Amino acid sequence: YTADGEPRYDATMRDARKEQLLPSPTSILSIMRSDGLERWKLNQMALAAVELQRGVAESGESYGQRLSERSESLRNEAARLGTLVHDGIERMIGGRLWDESCPILKEFHSWSQDNIKAHEWSERVLVNRSLGVAGKADALVYFKGKAAEVVGDQPVLVDWKTQKMKLSRAKKPVYKPNYYSKWVMQLAFYQSCLMTKMPVVSVVINTT
Repeated sequence: YTADGEPRYDATMRDARKEQLLPSPTSILSIMRSDGLERWKLNQMALAAVELQRGVAESGESYGQRLSERSESLRNEAARLGTLVHDGIERMIGGRLWDESCPILKEFHSWSQDNIKAHEWSERVLVNRSLGVAGKADALVYFKGKAAEVVGDQPVLVDWKTQKMKLSRAKKPVYKPNYYSKWVMQLAFYQSCLMTKMPVVSVVINTT
């Protein structure tokens, strides 16, 4: 990003140095090791192994290659779904048409009717020149209902996350999300860019 918040997604390292472009918090945090992400990648490999059986005369190298390709395909599918859901939510809370054939978005829409009162903006680039970082935040919203009971009814900076949740082992099982320290750091950066400190929250959308 430029110091004025203009995206430069096609910039090379040479461009970044010459124009003094700012990295995003996501790109910075991607350098850090993430145990949660590594576990997720291993899970995708395990799912691929369950799905694909080794041929009787297939070599270990060939089978390993097929597992690797299927695992990568599963990761790409998750990324595409995450993008679809993010785009759909942006359109939905902005009062525009969204893909009503998507079950996940339909479920979110039902939840939003009870929990989102209004929003000020979506997908806004925030810049912190003192840190030399810029990134695109998901939304600034006003909650109502049960969500407001948790975070209040004042403006809240929201980061939408998609995740395949697992059922808890309680007597009455419920889907329980996993939260990661990188999410906290990402929200802390966005909060540092705002003129006034306000609540921040990651809202996890179940894609199971």
